[in-house]
Amino acid sequence: MMDTVSSKLLLCLLILSLGTLVASSTKKPKWCPYRCSCSIEKRAVFCRDASLKEIPPELPSFLETLNLYNNKISTIPDNAFSKLGNLTLLVLTKNVISSIDENGFNGLSKLAELSLADNKLNISELEEKVFSVVPTKLPSLTKLFIGSPNLAFREGSLSALSNSSVRLLDLTYSYQICDLPDAVFANLVLDRIN
Repeated sequence: MMDTVSSKLLLCLLILSLGTLVASSTKKPKWCPYRCSCSIEKRAVFCRDASLKEIPPELPSFLETLNLYNNKISTIPDNAFSKLGNLTLLVLTKNVISSIDENGFNGLSKLAELSLADNKLNISELEEKVFSVVPTKLPSLTKLFIGSPNLAFREGSLSALSNSSVRLLDLTYSYQICDLPDAVFANLVLDRIN
């Protein structure tokens, strides 16, 4: 009879220990922004539909993925990502971004994929603050998603990308795609255009 009580007690302690272990392993890291989910294993922050108005400050430098899909971010300030040198994927799709400061993409030399699709950026802003900095500030960028409903391309708009590593250009959400001038894609070395 004593063995049965001891066994039950031991089993209860084991279950409690496992519950504590599971709870502590799923606990949100302190650096994880409010309304976001974070994964240390994936080196990622997911702030999808979090109503953020700005890029979360003080994110850890080990991050490789930052997903800020469908928020209310309106600008990318200087050095917004300068401490995130390991970032390879940055998703800013479906925000209200209308301006990018001159040094908004500083420090992202490993960035391979950037999505600015479905924002309020105009072609001049993209030419000056994105396309022109890709070869120098974003040398690893291979995938660029920039489609937006009101984006009107003009001849030479994408010429700065001709000396870049961009191989996939996605223009999804661009309703004026049928009206593109023939020379928009001149001198680009792309594997794919969506």
